[in-house]
Amino acid sequence: MSKVALVTGASRGIGKATAVALAKLGYDVAITARTLQPGDPSAKAPESGVILPGSLAETSEAIHATGQRCLGIRLDLLEQETLAPAVDKVFDTWGRLDVLINNAIYVGPGNTDLFINVDPEHIVKRVWCNLTAQLIITQRALQIMSSPTEQGGPPRGGVIINLSSMASFGPALKLSEEGASGLIYSTTKAGLNRLAPCLAQEHAGQNIQILSVDPGVVITERVDAAGGRLRLVREMGGAPPEPVGQAMAWIADYGMPGHDPTKIIAAQEIAKNLGILT
Repeated sequence: MSKVALVTGASRGIGKATAVALAKLGYDVAITARTLQPGDPSAKAPESGVILPGSLAETSEAIHATGQRCLGIRLDLLEQETLAPAVDKVFDTWGRLDVLINNAIYVGPGNTDLFINVDPEHIVKRVWCNLTAQLIITQRALQIMSSPTEQGGPPRGGVIINLSSMASFGPALKLSEEGASGLIYSTTKAGLNRLAPCLAQEHAGQNIQILSVDPGVVITERVDAAGGRLRLVREMGGAPPEPVGQAMAWIADYGMPGHDPTKIIAAQEIAKNLGILT
């Protein structure tokens, strides 16, 4: 029986690349996103208004092309009542959950505005979607992974990967001409970094690994469409999503035994070591 992975935010970018790479490694993959079909208004880039390419339907097609099964689940991180049930749907459908990739974040206005000018509504939404929603999804996945496969048996085990960012630990960057630093995004990613060391302590001995992975600078469809609002990211140079997704899948499948949970894994360094990124 194939192992099962759940990748959030998989309509495009790192999420899509990781989901397809996991399928190529033999995983059946459940994917979530708001954008169900190409051209869906939910795919609008907040910085430019451009409709981004990518959808659950297209990612699902790419996964099926590998010969693996795919389960597409519409999921909006703002809808609390749907978060844990999305994880349950994966387990109810395939009877297992081996890997969770917490990739989805809030895609909305405010990140490239000066913090002093950000509407409080967008502060709340970004903190909720980038941290609180991830906690709820992770909690449900942990409940499954820590449960026994049979009465009195060992825990199922699994791997949980939280996408970190250099913004959570590096120097503040000037993301826009006005000088915005992406404060709220950076703060939520810093909070997400605490999951690995804390949960590693709580679930020691249960064959569950919780990893923080920094994908590095990645030129996603959204970065390309953002115009001057994310110009700095493009100028920094970076990798396309595909090799980063391959590295993410490798990390999830390999599990990084012996990894110090207080350390953040650099996905692009892994990709270089694997020879899939120069």
